[in-house]
Amino acid sequence: MAKIVRSVVQRYILREQELVMPLLPPTSPPSFL
Repeated sequence: MAKIVRSVVQRYILREQELVMPLLPPTSPPSFL
C-alpha cells in the first residue's frame, strides 16, 4: 500500500517538475521540496 502511494507521489512530483521547472529560473529551488 505504501509503495503505491509513494509511486503516485513520485509521478505527481515528476509531472510538477515538467510543468514548473521551465517557468522558473534554474537558480531558484523547487517549491515542492
